[in-house]
Amino acid sequence: MKKLIYLALVLFLGACSGKKTLEQTTSGLKYQMIIKSESEQKVQINDIASLSMKYYLVSNDSLLFSTIEAKREFKIQAKENNFEGGSFEEGILLLSEGDSIHFFVNAKNLFDKTMHRPVPAFVTETDEVRFEIKLISVQSMEDIEKEQKAIAEENKNKELDLMNEYIANNNITEKPTSSGLYIIYKNKGNGEKTVEGKKVSVHYTGTYINGEKFDSSVDRNEPFEFVLGAKQVIPAWDETVAQLSVGDKVDIIAPSSIAYGERGHQAGIPPYSTLLFEIEVLSIEK
Repeated sequence: MKKLIYLALVLFLGACSGKKTLEQTTSGLKYQMIIKSESEQKVQINDIASLSMKYYLVSNDSLLFSTIEAKREFKIQAKENNFEGGSFEEGILLLSEGDSIHFFVNAKNLFDKTMHRPVPAFVTETDEVRFEIKLISVQSMEDIEKEQKAIAEENKNKELDLMNEYIANNNITEKPTSSGLYIIYKNKGNGEKTVEGKKVSVHYTGTYINGEKFDSSVDRNEPFEFVLGAKQVIPAWDETVAQLSVGDKVDIIAPSSIAYGERGHQAGIPPYSTLLFEIEVLSIEK
């Protein structure tokens, strides 16, 4: 009787502990599904998965990475598992939106085959990495492309509205060229006309449409040189300076289509930015 009571107590405590046994895929990935959602939005190859994630080196339970500490979601394109023994790629393909999972992969394979990074000195052949992941959302490439197109269209419309507002508020009566460029003369020089293929020296100041300055050769007291028509500058500059002579000083309004476009510039210029420049031609190469 005592043995039966003891056995019942062990079974009861085991059930209450909530521990789940590890499952294993045919390739050898060991995993434990912590939360299985009812979502039918399953990760497919090439989908973009947004994850909340932590992963640890199992041998000493040290945290290697956490999206919570990084204060950002982790986004990755789902790829096909291409090696035996279980992989990070395979673990992601087990998930549907809202699922939480723990899985284990060989640490050497993770760094060598998934991350394509040198294997750290502290990692041994038998070390494992434990991933604790929640799939926040999943998007197909088609959905992402549609979303990006919608955002791009919205940003283009915002840019046009801001430029039209600027032109109205500043009483600009000049007409744009076929490219959309506005050239407003401030000073008409009487020097030599610029020539395509020759180096020109200019002073310039660049501002955003809100008036914030982002660059100025004048402030640096350092004229800028470039070969006219050689595509060394944005299209708006080549088009503008091709019409100028030494001594000319102009203000220009350059929509993003002839400036830095939908990508912006790594120096800090956002996508779809209309830019304002004051340009003065100083000299032309002889």
